[in-house]
Amino acid sequence: MQIYSAVEAEPHSRKSTRSSHPPIWLKDFVTAAIDSAHPYSISEYLSYQHLSPTYQAFLTKFSTEVEPRCYEEAIKDPRWVVAMQQEIKAL
Repeated sequence: MQIYSAVEAEPHSRKSTRSSHPPIWLKDFVTAAIDSAHPYSISEYLSYQHLSPTYQAFLTKFSTEVEPRCYEEAIKDPRWVVAMQQEIKAL
């Protein structure tokens, strides 16, 4: 009597020999991404250097506001609670 393990009994998976091509609509898509984690860094296009220090400080207030990513984060901010209630009321 011969016993086979589960690993030996499974057939080997084959890798496709078909060549893979990007979709035709992406054929002329070009990017010069240097950093793959942040391919379109806003710092490449926007600078605050030409602004006065006072105005820079004013703008940083807006840069620190972060939009909630989920309901649990939104429900902790009273402004988002009011906004969600207004949205539901409008339906």
